[in-house]
Amino acid sequence: MRVHKEKYKKAVKMLEEGKSYREISKELGLSFSQIRDISRNMGIYVDLEERKRELRRLKREIKKLERYKAQLEKEIEKKRSIIEGLEEAVEELNSIDKLVEDILHKFYMGGRLYIPKEFRDLEEKMKKFHGSVVRLNASVYVEKAIKVLEKVSH
Repeated sequence: MRVHKEKYKKAVKMLEEGKSYREISKELGLSFSQIRDISRNMGIYVDLEERKRELRRLKREIKKLERYKAQLEKEIEKKRSIIEGLEEAVEELNSIDKLVEDILHKFYMGGRLYIPKEFRDLEEKMKKFHGSVVRLNASVYVEKAIKVLEKVSH
């Protein structure tokens, strides 16, 4: 059987790319025997066993990746619950911090701080507590940014 020169060249190229006889036949309108003859003439042989091995390897790789994805999703869910807990804790700490701030303002008179001696240790602890709350708020904002990035990456 005779094959047009352009179809012959396209068939050779497709064979070299590893396309199947069926794909080539469908695209170029050639019979299997024409494709087989072209393949033999050019010394191009499709190794079906090699393709099957590669397919099995790729399927195993997909399964591994699916297991890894499931593991990552579990870890993300754990981290989300931790973040939610931290957000609740931060809200609670913010309310306590507001209370501490109100208490401190009650000791200011005329621009000066008047704290009885028995409360001076408490004042230092309250200031440290306020600083901790501020830092914790900053870390929660970082966690929120991470959550946003996770959503964007999906």
